[in-house]
Amino acid sequence: MTMGRIIGQGRTADVYEFADGNVLKWYHESMPRAAVVEEYRVSQAVSATGVLTPKPLEMIEVEGRIGIVFQKVEGDTLLKQLASHPWRIGTLTRQLAELHVSIHQQKAPDALRQQKVVLRDSISHAPYLTDDEKEQVLLELDALPAGDSLCHGDFHPDNVLVGRETWIIDWMTGMSGSPAVDTARTVLLLRLGTLPEGMPAWTRAAIQVLRKVMLYIYLKQYLLRSRMK
Repeated sequence: MTMGRIIGQGRTADVYEFADGNVLKWYHESMPRAAVVEEYRVSQAVSATGVLTPKPLEMIEVEGRIGIVFQKVEGDTLLKQLASHPWRIGTLTRQLAELHVSIHQQKAPDALRQQKVVLRDSISHAPYLTDDEKEQVLLELDALPAGDSLCHGDFHPDNVLVGRETWIIDWMTGMSGSPAVDTARTVLLLRLGTLPEGMPAWTRAAIQVLRKVMLYIYLKQYLLRSRMK
């Protein structure tokens, strides 16, 4: 197996140029195999809906390390666009909200996991919550609507590629559920999410300054376009 130059680095994987003009998402050795298999399965299902996401082509495994070969798409992340063109924050954040609404307008494929099941498992295994806190949060979860919309589960500016077309990437947490819950997750990520490792200090500082403005525009535009109350 011959990989080309590295073109992206993340918390769970590095991305390399690969054969036939594709890319290889090469997961770190610490990444559970089951999680990679889930991303491949979900990415296949989402790609089949017509949502603009790189098509997964095959899984490969070498010496215990696993990867997914994806269709190569061109573009910078929306996060990089925001950092390098902060004066475009209104346009780019509106685009983020519009994309999220368009995802939620899709009915989730039957193959995707149920949002409440995924969240219940995450809450039950949360290391920093006491048993009493978990019980209270699970009661709140039970009261939420179920829904059958396509939900990303980790939708934020670093998972959107902007080029000639706009692509949504990293569907490991894709699920079927309530748009309101998925939107609440994005609100938390915009407000509190950690930034990618290796990001230059000036870029990190710029993003921190833009957070509150981005969150305000995103939520206003999402509610306007989705008509969610």
